[in-house]
Amino acid sequence: TAIYDALFKSGKLNPKDKGMIISLSRWSNNWPAGLRKGNENREENFIKTELYQGYKVARWVEYDSVWKSTSDITLLYIPANDNYSLPEYLQPVTKNGFFIAMRTKDVATGKLDYK
Repeated sequence: TAIYDALFKSGKLNPKDKGMIISLSRWSNNWPAGLRKGNENREENFIKTELYQGYKVARWVEYDSVWKSTSDITLLYIPANDNYSLPEYLQPVTKNGFFIAMRTKDVATGKLDYK
């Protein structure tokens, strides 16, 4: 996958880091309820991701076979401690927060800085 290629093959992360990113990227149990598949307001809630306080972790270009074009992707880390003031349906569900990959053009600039 693109995350694997961009981060793991580079050798910059140790196995513990890789496992944490994979685990905290699983939308089914680590993303806030408002962003999970099946939530009727999911698309509307994704617009609100600009409210998150977090960090840009990595960036890469990925080919989308459906749209037959490339997309510039940014991996974001959203820590729990910095986001408890958000509505409950957008709050991280684990004390470690979560990771999410988004198209770079959809990432609000200024609030999410490389750490």
